[in-house]
Amino acid sequence: MSFLKTRQDFEQSLLHFYNKTNACPSEPPWTMHRQSILNHAYLSQSRIVKLPAPLDREDVDVVEEDDECVADTEILVEMDYHIVYSPSYQVPVLYFRATYYHDKTGLSLDDLYQYIIPSVYQTDILQPNSTSVISQSDHPALGVPYWYVHPCETRTLMHCFRFNPEDYIQVWLSIQGPILNCQLSTEMFLFCMTTE
Repeated sequence: MSFLKTRQDFEQSLLHFYNKTNACPSEPPWTMHRQSILNHAYLSQSRIVKLPAPLDREDVDVVEEDDECVADTEILVEMDYHIVYSPSYQVPVLYFRATYYHDKTGLSLDDLYQYIIPSVYQTDILQPNSTSVISQSDHPALGVPYWYVHPCETRTLMHCFRFNPEDYIQVWLSIQGPILNCQLSTEMFLFCMTTE
């Protein structure tokens, strides 16, 4: 069992993850940031996610092709992910923003459940009387509202796995990321295994 005991442990694992993912050709790049006042590190990544448009959606674009009207069958959503350290829980937290690509408006919590969070995760997340897994608060480094996956059970979850301490972020994100369409590629794991 491996745990982050300090911010320094987090930042070492974060740097290791950053180097591994950015060395992998199939993995979208992450950007390392340093919060200016406290000099705390965090990672960010932006992705455009194509999602199927529901048939009853009012703002679906209609495209005219050869005298026929065809509804655009995809919604483009820009996902902005940040991996940030929680000093309270002493674990990483996945902060994110989700905006419609065409008009840059943010997705509501209902939209997140409808378009972003896969249905396989919603059964557990939406149990009556359960603590919400998705919350919204100010980003600890940027001071603006972001959604995040609540870290209250992260430590318990990570107790279930054995791994090298430097791989903490990789293991954690491979579990937490799919909840928000932030999957790590299989090639990244295979590539990284052959380069170590």
